[in-house]
Amino acid sequence: METLYADIYFLINFTVDILSLHFAAAFAKVPISKIRLILLSSAFSGLSLLFVIFVESLWITVIGNLAVAFSLIFASARHIGVLRRFKLALAFYALMTLIGGIVTFIYNLIFEHFPMEEYGGGVNRGLLLVALTILLAFGVIKMLLFLFSGSTAEKHADVELELLGCSVRLFALIDSGNLLRDPMDSTPVMLIKERAARELFSGGIPDLKLGVPKELEKYVRIIPTKGKSGNIIEYGIRPRAAYVYKNKRKFKLRIIFIIDYEEGSFGGYDGLIGTSALGGIV
Repeated sequence: METLYADIYFLINFTVDILSLHFAAAFAKVPISKIRLILLSSAFSGLSLLFVIFVESLWITVIGNLAVAFSLIFASARHIGVLRRFKLALAFYALMTLIGGIVTFIYNLIFEHFPMEEYGGGVNRGLLLVALTILLAFGVIKMLLFLFSGSTAEKHADVELELLGCSVRLFALIDSGNLLRDPMDSTPVMLIKERAARELFSGGIPDLKLGVPKELEKYVRIIPTKGKSGNIIEYGIRPRAAYVYKNKRKFKLRIIFIIDYEEGSFGGYDGLIGTSALGGIV
């Protein structure tokens, strides 16, 4: 008769899941708060435990894990493109498999050369051994992530905009080619996608071409741009306040944004911001 130590099984899975999700988020450049990281990892681990106890079919276990995990991952962050969500999901499963494989390999290697019977055996010994292998796996993954993340990686900025009592926090791709500026005072201009801009207007995004609402009059700017059909006049909006976050610090920005109504995203991000707008902060 086999004995399942549910608490140990849960803790081992939780550790592997939280490491996998942490590194997957770093790889896919999807910021996940610590609370969400813990909640997602707990959900994954609890699900795995339930399947081990109540489900005997391997296929049901695999399909159930994939379905729930993808649902949780897709709800893990806001204002990111579909491509980055898939990248996060695939990276999570790849890293979970890799970490699990490393843990199993190291565990078997240590157990083969240093049998627990020689040291008294027992669950506590086994748990310590598993913890050691997870720590070693953590070091291996961190080293690989360091080696494969070079200076060529895309850079993004964590930007917050405030307007008319509403606010939105989004991630903007940093593009040195974005040279848009307000012709009146040279304020840098960023582009944001419609789905992100909706959160700045509680009553819906107004069509500025049909007229500027009174409450927006002091915020609207005329920005000349170049499109496929030639020169275009766009309506930019200066937010009441704008900030960029770096290393848990908040820096104020001077910026104007234009709403981009085209489908898709800016390489998986909801915004496009020039380096000149950041002033060397990011």
